[in-house]
Amino acid sequence: MRETFIFQLDNENLSQLKRIQSRYVDSGLTYGWKANHERSYDQGHWNKKILNNSRLLPFDHARMPYINRHPEIKNLWNVIQNLIGERSLLRAYVNAYTFGTDGYAHKDDMWISKNFGDDALSETIIIYLNKKWDIDWAGETVIFDQDLEIEKSVLPKYGRILAFDSNKLHAARPISRACSDLRSVLVFKTIDSKINRPEVEYLLEKTNNSKHGDKSFFEHLYNTMLILEQYTQNQDLLLAGLFHAVYGTEYYKFQCPFNREEVKNIIGNYSEILVKEFCTIENRFNTLIENKNNYSEEFRKDLLMIEMANLSEQNESGRYQFHIDQIKNLYSLKNEKT
Repeated sequence: MRETFIFQLDNENLSQLKRIQSRYVDSGLTYGWKANHERSYDQGHWNKKILNNSRLLPFDHARMPYINRHPEIKNLWNVIQNLIGERSLLRAYVNAYTFGTDGYAHKDDMWISKNFGDDALSETIIIYLNKKWDIDWAGETVIFDQDLEIEKSVLPKYGRILAFDSNKLHAARPISRACSDLRSVLVFKTIDSKINRPEVEYLLEKTNNSKHGDKSFFEHLYNTMLILEQYTQNQDLLLAGLFHAVYGTEYYKFQCPFNREEVKNIIGNYSEILVKEFCTIENRFNTLIENKNNYSEEFRKDLLMIEMANLSEQNESGRYQFHIDQIKNLYSLKNEKT
């Protein structure tokens, strides 16, 4: 799709927006997400991530087990595909603005065309969530043409769907002083299916319906890789993080369907060696922190980075925070992902 389309949800699907509002907007948002990082005066707006993307190992979220935790998102995504055609889902999130939190002109996911070429399809799909919107409140979404003239201006009408090419310059225009409401939207980002990474496809098929605590095993592996990607762009390390427990570990007895030679062919020799070592270390955290196995510093650091991400993915209760902080402090780790 290279054109811009506007659709309207029918009454049956409008009922899902109320649940989305309650679950993702009313439950609390984070302030500071920026539409345009190149502009120093962009102070950010409200945001909540629902389905996170990977820039280096992207894959269709609609095919991952995690989407089943978000039934309204899954249902609306099916509606969208019926309208615009089958796509791969890159990510989903909520954006919100109040008076004074301005949006600025930007393009979405420019890394896609940069990394995969101008013909790599990527779209932005906005669903407006405010049940009431007065025209005096402003807050239109505007799309610009190549001459920086306004090509389309769309009011945030309840249940309206705006779908357009992510490479188009666009902005959420400021809300007027008369508006005391939170202008909120649900956003889907699509990605060309040819960009889906085969390593992720292989892992998804092999892990099947295996569980890891209250999650699927695949979900734990992919989420660990996403956390790791916040701190490194080293693809060998990310692939090792993605596969880090596939042979089973001291703490997770996975009935392994993986063949080492096959895994090497999928993720590369160094990544597979990291995975094998990570799976076989006993008393893993202490062994790595004290370097009891006399690893080279580079190899030890890579294993500790994987351990940091692995523990962070399982740290809902905070029980691993001390261990995570030790590793971060050891290497002065800072979140590099913007």
